[in-house]
Order: sequence, then structure tokens, then C-alpha cells
Amino acid sequence: MPQIGEIKTANELGFKHKQGRRKFVWVACPECGKERWVAKGEHPRVCSKCRDTILRNYKLENHPNWKGGRRIENGYWTIKLSKENHFYPMCSDIGYVREHRYVMAQKLDRLLKPNEIVHHINGIRTDNRLENLAITTRGNHEHYTLLKVMQKRIRELEQAIKVSV
Repeated sequence: MPQIGEIKTANELGFKHKQGRRKFVWVACPECGKERWVAKGEHPRVCSKCRDTILRNYKLENHPNWKGGRRIENGYWTIKLSKENHFYPMCSDIGYVREHRYVMAQKLDRLLKPNEIVHHINGIRTDNRLENLAITTRGNHEHYTLLKVMQKRIRELEQAIKVSV
């Protein structure tokens, strides 16, 4: 049985495929203690069985690269939901839901229907405060948007009148 840290070439170990004089080190997995030959300079910290166990536990917030599951997509905040979440059916294929829809669904304590639109009253897509959100349908949403454009134009005209007087 080789000793931990012992080095041999691929030819000495009987490896045939393109390894040639490449060197291998006898190492032990720090998790389970399984000993194995690993290419020198690139030996992984743990064996493949332990790596698979560790990766299986890397879900959402347990993953070392987890940054909170919140990101901006097309100008809207989206959040990652776990499959156990009551509102998961509203998610995309990869488990993200737009935050304003999630906030409104929580307030109503039900899933939103696909034809229901959550409108940002002040027009700022990232402002997901409950008092800034209104639920509407596709037909009424156009009315909200048109009304907001007209109000903006009226304010511009009022400013132009004040400046000219």
C-alpha cells in the first residue's frame, strides 16, 4: 500500500491513456479518509463521492456563492423562491418571480392569475413598496399608463406657463 504523499508516474501506475510521464500523488480525502491517486498539481480536496454529497446540500442559501437570490432582470427585481414556497407556481422555469408580483400575492394571500398585472403607481419598476403597487388587468393597465403620461404632460405645460409669465 502506498504512503500518503508518495509520487509515481502514470507509466508506473499502469495508466495508459495519454498520461505518459505525468506524476500522480497518493492522497486521502479529508472528509471520508478514502485514499486515491490524483494528478499532481490538480488534486481535488475531496473524493468524488464526498464532493457529490457536498454539492447535493448546496441549495439556495447553503451554496457558497449565494448572494441572496435577488437580482434585477429587465428593470424589475426578481427573487429566487424555493420549491417549498407556497407561491412557487408563479415562478419562471428557473425558480425566479418578479418581486412586485410576489409582494402583491403575499398581501392577497393567494397566487396571482396570469392575466393580473401588478402596476407600479409611480412608474419606478424597482420600487416594490406595497403602497406603490396596484393590481389591475391588461385593459386597465393601459389606462393607468396613459393617465400617467397625460399627467406628466400637464405638469410640463404648467411649468412652461409659469416660466413664460
